[in-house]
Amino acid sequence: MPHAGGEIRLIDGGVLLCPLHFWTFDSASGDCTSMPGERLLFRQVSVSNGRLIAFESDK
Repeated sequence: MPHAGGEIRLIDGGVLLCPLHFWTFDSASGDCTSMPGERLLFRQVSVSNGRLIAFESDK
């Protein structure tokens, strides 16, 4: 898993960027566009007081 605690950022056209690895991800699928076979994990989220809250997976 590529994410190591860096803040994943939304950049142009629905692309997400990891500032620690400089990998890019498709925001719709989570697939890594710079490293084939890698992807972000899916999490349910909500917004509370202007902050994005991610929930642990039930799996």
